[in-house]
Amino acid sequence: MKKILTIFISTLFALFLIEVFLIFDDYSKKFEEPYEVEVNKIKYKLNLNVKELNNNRRKIFVVGDSFIQGEFCAFDKKTLPDEIQKINYNYTVLNIGLEGKSLPNYIDLLTTEIKPKKGDKVILFLYDNDIFLSEEMCRLSIIHNNKFGIYEPKMCNEIIDNKIQDKSKNNFLKLINSKVRNFKTVSVLKDALINVSYFKKFFFRTEYNKFWITYESEENKYITDAIVFIKNFVEKNKAEFYLTYFPNITFISKLNPEAKTWIDYFKFLEMEHNIKSINSYSYLIENSPNKRMTRSLSDDHPNCEVYKILAPFYNNIIN
Repeated sequence: MKKILTIFISTLFALFLIEVFLIFDDYSKKFEEPYEVEVNKIKYKLNLNVKELNNNRRKIFVVGDSFIQGEFCAFDKKTLPDEIQKINYNYTVLNIGLEGKSLPNYIDLLTTEIKPKKGDKVILFLYDNDIFLSEEMCRLSIIHNNKFGIYEPKMCNEIIDNKIQDKSKNNFLKLINSKVRNFKTVSVLKDALINVSYFKKFFFRTEYNKFWITYESEENKYITDAIVFIKNFVEKNKAEFYLTYFPNITFISKLNPEAKTWIDYFKFLEMEHNIKSINSYSYLIENSPNKRMTRSLSDDHPNCEVYKILAPFYNNIIN
């Protein structure tokens, strides 16, 4: 018994040391004085200078989630919008990146606080987890359905009323994951397991990726209608609209199955809604020095070098 207890304590201590090392490895400075705004009772922090937002120059709005926000690169001005700004002298490039947010949040900002005008450009970046329906997304989808006529997923009222769990917590394994996923040791372990064929099927990420090519799913109908709305809104304001996605940088390879998912979804958008898109993945494969370019061992967000690599690609496309 004493031997077992010793092994158990030693293992816990080793895990503690690994966790401390990963926390240190993941450290970054925060962006100073972010622009804060509240829309529909949701508070947003944007890594941009309010003076740049209000100047009279033409603007490029780079819209997306935390991959665009680049919290870990924002302090040193090395996010993707920052890198585009360094090589673009004709526009003010604004970082409209929102941590943990998705299309309904972008709609809130673009139609209220961050309105594009004639001569501006809007680049909308999708990411694979945008299609996951959270309680917040559902609440906003109801507001936007009433205000703009955007498709409202049928299960949203039940998610809001807690009659059904959102799909990130609808079984025992997912519920455990929601409790322990903030531990960095767990993040590293999950990254290792998701690349093993047997374990891949147990990950929620594998489940929601299928929604991008399941065109009749409630998730897909909602996201697609939200994209159509944003495009129409931007163009109605006489600005230019560009659609793209942020490639997965944990496995930069033509063999990455997610790459084909995006090709198929973008083909669907073009055929059904006449929305053309930009795909930077081949460019990233050709110019990336490594197959994995994450910011730390425990965080799958891109490192600052990825932004520098991609900036010329997007700057050339939109100009």
